[in-house]
Amino acid sequence: MGKRSHYLLLLTTLTIVILLTAIPVSIINASTLSENALTISEICKTLGEKLYSKVTKKIGDIDYTYTLILSNAKYLISHECSLYPVLTPFIKSGFEPLYSLISVHTPYYNNLWIFIYRDDTHQAIYIEIDREILDKAIEDVVKGKAVEDAVSNILTNGIVKESVFTFDPEKIVEEGKKDPETVWSTIEDNTNSAYAFSILTITIMWSYGAPQEILLASELHNHICPGLISGILMINYLDNMGYIGPSTKIYVLASPVWCKDDAFIQLLDTTPGKRRMVIKLLTKDEENTLKEKFGTDIAGIIFVMMPDKTGKAYIMAFNWNKACELAGIERKMFKGKYWWWTRIVMNIKLLELLDKPEELVSVIKTIEVKGYIGRYPQLYYNASLVGADPYTLMGIISEAIETSQTTPETQPTNYTTYIITVLIIIIIILIIALAYIYTKAKK
Repeated sequence: MGKRSHYLLLLTTLTIVILLTAIPVSIINASTLSENALTISEICKTLGEKLYSKVTKKIGDIDYTYTLILSNAKYLISHECSLYPVLTPFIKSGFEPLYSLISVHTPYYNNLWIFIYRDDTHQAIYIEIDREILDKAIEDVVKGKAVEDAVSNILTNGIVKESVFTFDPEKIVEEGKKDPETVWSTIEDNTNSAYAFSILTITIMWSYGAPQEILLASELHNHICPGLISGILMINYLDNMGYIGPSTKIYVLASPVWCKDDAFIQLLDTTPGKRRMVIKLLTKDEENTLKEKFGTDIAGIIFVMMPDKTGKAYIMAFNWNKACELAGIERKMFKGKYWWWTRIVMNIKLLELLDKPEELVSVIKTIEVKGYIGRYPQLYYNASLVGADPYTLMGIISEAIETSQTTPETQPTNYTTYIITVLIIIIIILIIALAYIYTKAKK
């Protein structure tokens, strides 16, 4: 066998060895992750059982027919695994996600907390566990420590707050009007300032019979406020009018921006990452100009596209002044000591209008949309570009400016050029490698 053959054989052998090595490494990594997941799931379930027992000792038996559970466990990650299994004992006892067990969105690295409220007795309990101690206990179990010992350590040293208190939604609303600062202080002292508003608003709205679309939106938004419900009302309006349905695809130009946009994301799947939502702030002057012109608050633009790539852009409005009037509050009360109370009161009022969204929602202009630029409806793309003012572009602020749907100079990135360049580089490297091998073989 010649030298060239030896070199070719060596190159081939090295390539096969690299490929074969990569496969078992990936299998080992997957196996380790799976093993850790089972271990972490076990410690979480055991911790959940202990918490369930602690809760029933403090506030009595809990049942999904009259009890609400809130927790951020679903969103917490430790050692690459979810801490959601801590809620398994509660789910097994009948608590269903969203109906009687609502996950509250927090950063993945936060402390673990759980809040349980009995609507029949108005008794509530809040338990929060230190994240560092929880992580250390999980690490110890992964390394071989007994699960029971690790959980015992968590319950002994890791609970940073545990409080049992009375939570009566009607009294909170009634007493909050008289002394909002004292009521808020009580709620905050018994929970955590970072989560108090989430716990307060979701629990009260659940007790008042909020439907699933509000509870689902609250999971992402992590609380319920009039801004979030206004998004639900806008969706209901479009649905009632027959503008949206199974065959439609929704794009949102969130301008101006407020909590409504999280309702669109959660219920219409209009995530910015999938290019289905673009966020553009308006100046205060522009907001005031639009409000003065139309007598209501502009609420963004909803693009509803059909399979044939035609559709309509609905320029939406929401009448906040009327909403305040119906709720019996003044708009200025959203700031100052009544900040939380006004939101609760309006939340409750807006529940009554879910089937009558036209009381507050309107479409001030409808524009026909035709054609796409890449994956985007053409008008949506044009209005989303940096420097483009969507309301000027669509002739809302200045009717003299016609709606433009021409293709802009800036086009979506063409990745074909990059792919070809990479392939050429790879070919050049292979040619150099083969030339080197051939040269060596001749010597």
